[in-house]
Amino acid sequence: MTAALFSDFEVSFPTEIDIVMTRTFKAPRDLLFRLWSEPEHVTQWWGPEGFINHQVEIDFQVGGRFFVSMAAPDGTLYPCEGIYTDIVAGERIVYEGNAHIDNPCGAGLPPQAIVTVSFKDEPQKDGSLHTRLTLHTKLMTPARTQEAVNGGYVIGWQGALGRLETAISN
Repeated sequence: MTAALFSDFEVSFPTEIDIVMTRTFKAPRDLLFRLWSEPEHVTQWWGPEGFINHQVEIDFQVGGRFFVSMAAPDGTLYPCEGIYTDIVAGERIVYEGNAHIDNPCGAGLPPQAIVTVSFKDEPQKDGSLHTRLTLHTKLMTPARTQEAVNGGYVIGWQGALGRLETAISN
């Protein structure tokens, strides 16, 4: 697998079990962090274009569970479930996917994958701050990485981060 760039969405595969996706947002870190940590916001943007989130439950603390039930345009439901393993306000959210999810891309969180979402200030020439969001996914094996990519994991996150951009504007 090779690195790719879709507008401001960048994807790289630094190892056979790592997928790193980045995008810069014209918004402060604290706002982006809040959009990732509060269910009323996650409902608006989680998942690929055209998907609807029917249920979002977030217990935003280390050891807390989150659950998102997404519906595809054809009505197929895709559950996403994980446990938060590390949270540093405004900087980082780490969660691990539950093993019982059977979809290889796990509706945004492959089974037994560890996802680290990092938020970094990106100073602009005009003095404003944008935020560079990095989504680093570590999977169990190269085969699981390939299954996640083939299952739509990267394309789904590209759409979700586009929806996140829209949520920032609203």
